[in-house]
Amino acid sequence: MGNADYMSDLDAENLYQILLQGFSSVTAFTVYYSALTTCCNRAHIFTRHISYETAKDKVFYELIDAELVYFINTSSANLDAAMVKYYTDLLNNEKFHWDTLREKYYDTYCFLKSLHYRCETLKYFG
Repeated sequence: MGNADYMSDLDAENLYQILLQGFSSVTAFTVYYSALTTCCNRAHIFTRHISYETAKDKVFYELIDAELVYFINTSSANLDAAMVKYYTDLLNNEKFHWDTLREKYYDTYCFLKSLHYRCETLKYFG
């Protein structure tokens, strides 16, 4: 994922929200792009529609939590209380989530961090 992807992902949601209000696509583009120059950047507008917390929670669930829930359920079915606790602890550990994103899904990690800081463009974080 590069900067163009970051901007287009934000633009797509932002334009969609304007279209939902009944504007034509031409008007939606005009309204949206003029707002970028007068009020704020793409990330600011995006987080008016989808909060950073919601975006973060969805990413965490899709990339990490769904698998942990599967492991919890499997361990529970096998009556393995120690593994249930282990996976449950990981499920509730935000640092684990960020570390996993940084190691396995670096682009997504940078996307979320850029969104968190309301960056105009995609930034790369260590």
